Amino acid sequence: MSYQVLARKCRPKIFKDLVGQTSVVRIITNSLKNKRLHPALIFAGPRGTGKTSTARILAKTLSCSKVKDITPCNNCKTCKDIDESRSLDVMEIDGASNNGVEAVRQLKETITYLPSGPYKIYIIDEVHMLSVSAFNALLKTLEEPPSHALFIMATTEMRKIPSTVLSRCQILQFHHIPDTLIYNQLKKISEQENIQAEDSALWMLVREAQGSLRDAQGLLDQMITFCHKKFTSQEVSETLGLSDRSLLISCLKSLLQKNPEEMLKVLSQLQIKGGDPATFLQNIIKEIRNLLLLKLASSHSIKNIIPLSEKEKTTFLEWTQSISPEDLHLLLDIALKGSWEINRVQDNRTFLEMLLLKMSQAPYIESLLGRTPLEIENIKISDETKNLTGTENFKTKKITPINKEQTTSTDFDTEKPTPSQIPQKEKKEDIQNHSFIQQIQTTFGADILEVSNRKNPKDI
Repeated sequence: MSYQVLARKCRPKIFKDLVGQTSVVRIITNSLKNKRLHPALIFAGPRGTGKTSTARILAKTLSCSKVKDITPCNNCKTCKDIDESRSLDVMEIDGASNNGVEAVRQLKETITYLPSGPYKIYIIDEVHMLSVSAFNALLKTLEEPPSHALFIMATTEMRKIPSTVLSRCQILQFHHIPDTLIYNQLKKISEQENIQAEDSALWMLVREAQGSLRDAQGLLDQMITFCHKKFTSQEVSETLGLSDRSLLISCLKSLLQKNPEEMLKVLSQLQIKGGDPATFLQNIIKEIRNLLLLKLASSHSIKNIIPLSEKEKTTFLEWTQSISPEDLHLLLDIALKGSWEINRVQDNRTFLEMLLLKMSQAPYIESLLGRTPLEIENIKISDETKNLTGTENFKTKKITPINKEQTTSTDFDTEKPTPSQIPQKEKKEDIQNHSFIQQIQTTFGADILEVSNRKNPKDI
């Protein structure tokens, strides 16, 4: 088959091409410059972050006869053989298939033979799949390998490797690649392959990849096959089975506006399109998180790490002007509790509908942080005063004697509040004594001001 997938076609060939692994590249290059390279290395980290690619680049750097400034030429026969996995001095071993003692015994027999080049390099992928007996058989070789031997072991689950093996190796930790760097790579590939894709569509692929560049390249490959080098965010949603982006934005807008009527329209569209309720709720949580970061971020560099297109980022910034961070914290808290419960109910679609309606009717809260206790007390007193219609709460009047035997006397009698005053006062006391409201006040240092009479924020 002549076709080559993007993940292999765009695989980095030199250290400078590695994306998002600056610390690993620096350790390896300094080790090569100072000739302090450890004979046994463990590359540990999530999938699709460049572990095997880094191992091949290191192997080419040590084996290439035309290497310059720790950069292989990638044109000689040695470099091409390593790239195509056919080099006799660089052996790539699958730890899942060769996980027994017999495979380690064969490795120990071949390691004694001198290589044709300067090094004999063993790249063991998924090394955590080796059995305990295989690890024990490898211990002595890892501790005292021949001078021409180098072990590079890659794993996604370092916790499964025995501590006796870890103590004999140098561990290089790979991390999730930032979303911005993945987006830049997809944009670069799109320009090279003449692909016309919306920025919002590429960002959807980035978010779905979850820090794995290889996964993002695979999703881009899938979209190219489906849409023939031109696709939109709507087509990405339909192809990958993701939540409709426009529906997600409409839902978020209804939550910020505290508009249950618009939320009902969103729920009807969600029912028609038949998306997964749990996935939709998780996406809502991510968008509320993005809103909160944009609201609190004062530095431009912090805003750049938020996985949103420039158009969406501008829209979200406008929305955050009319809502407080405490309100976003409250929405996020309700959504997180709902995400824990949605998979434990029989009808998760009905649960999602009730949860979103509850969030669209959440009370407004005002931050009291930075205020003195006297100011907080004055706010509470003035707030309680607003609910009373009269200025005089107590009046005195003379009591009429019932009969002649009773002496005439005066007493102070308290006038009962009017019926219009009773519901407001009881409503206020019920709200303040509610456990959920007390939790909000304790968590955010906030006080519930009004519930039903406060106007909605300005139109977003």
